[in-house]
Amino acid sequence: MTALAVLGETPALGWLAERAFRQGGVVLRGHDWQDAMLLNGLRCLLIGEGLFAAPPLHQVLRPGDVVLDVSTDWFEQRPQRESRVHDLGGHYLELAGPLAPWGGQYGFALAVGGQPQDDPAAQQWLDRLAPLPRSWTWVGGAGAAAIADGVADGAAGGGAAAGGALGSGRMRSE
Repeated sequence: MTALAVLGETPALGWLAERAFRQGGVVLRGHDWQDAMLLNGLRCLLIGEGLFAAPPLHQVLRPGDVVLDVSTDWFEQRPQRESRVHDLGGHYLELAGPLAPWGGQYGFALAVGGQPQDDPAAQQWLDRLAPLPRSWTWVGGAGAAAIADGVADGAAGGGAAAGGALGSGRMRSE
């Protein structure tokens, strides 16, 4: 079984860790890349804000690791991250959606960017985080989930004025 290391300070990471644990997963809640080193074997690393700024990724990532990125920064950074993780032998996916407290109990409506079909361990964790198995949606390559989430939030009236995804930085470079 692949263990899930949840790394970072974003509140949504706590809710995601709760959901994964409720679904029977082996979950380690950490704060930085070094915490992931506590896990042996196959790992799935669920990361939040700031961990790609200056990570010692080459020291931490093992071949076969899966990185699930829920950070809310600009969508154009995601393909570069995917390439970097892939070059080190890992697999990168970005997750976006309404990451709210109720998701810890009921699951999260997830848009997934990257290639989830390439890795069974990634699919397993996506199924655990969603309300039902296979109820997450693949929306395209790395960056596409942030765009889809921003468009959905804007259509629902969230937009920048309400502090939604368009206002959180996902869709703009400032």
